[in-house]
Amino acid sequence: DLRLNIFKDRADLLSTRIIAILEVFADKIDERIKNKYVKILKEDERVQQAAGARLSGDYATYERLVGDLEKSGYDSEYIQKAIVGVGNAQDEKAHLQSGSTYNMNDVINAIQNGNDYTRVYKKIVEEKQEEAKKEGTKFDEKSVTSSLKSRLTATYKETYVGGSQAERQKIRTTLYKVRINGKQLYSDDDFKDWIKSAKKK
Repeated sequence: DLRLNIFKDRADLLSTRIIAILEVFADKIDERIKNKYVKILKEDERVQQAAGARLSGDYATYERLVGDLEKSGYDSEYIQKAIVGVGNAQDEKAHLQSGSTYNMNDVINAIQNGNDYTRVYKKIVEEKQEEAKKEGTKFDEKSVTSSLKSRLTATYKETYVGGSQAERQKIRTTLYKVRINGKQLYSDDDFKDWIKSAKKK
């Protein structure tokens, strides 16, 4: 009986190890298939056009092309990975990310290109709301607005402080136009604070 129990224990341990090895092997195969899938997608002209549209802030065209790819039967996760890969290869400074339709870089890109940034902003808010709902946490849109303002400040502040009057005017004109839910994101006080904080350094 003792020998039988020892044999059973060893057999159980061996089968557990075999299962673990097979799972790792299956994961590696699965990852290779995914990578091959994304590689094929990257060659699709629509993916290249979608990446170009996203980089230029033409989000209506971007969404139409993504929709076309999904209708063709491609998985949305792989479409996003392919577009992100192509986009980042086209522009090293793009820093596109997988996992969501848009991120703050896309909002800033739309603002800089004079495109419809509110469309992108609303999509981000919707995704954040869904995430909070799944996680059972409270969602506050102020956190998204605050994140956008922080990113815009990081993008423009240094240039504004060290810029000429013409450059400063251009930045003010751009940022005065940014409105979230009808409310102006930047005021004269913000630009005065930028100058004050720079003088303190």
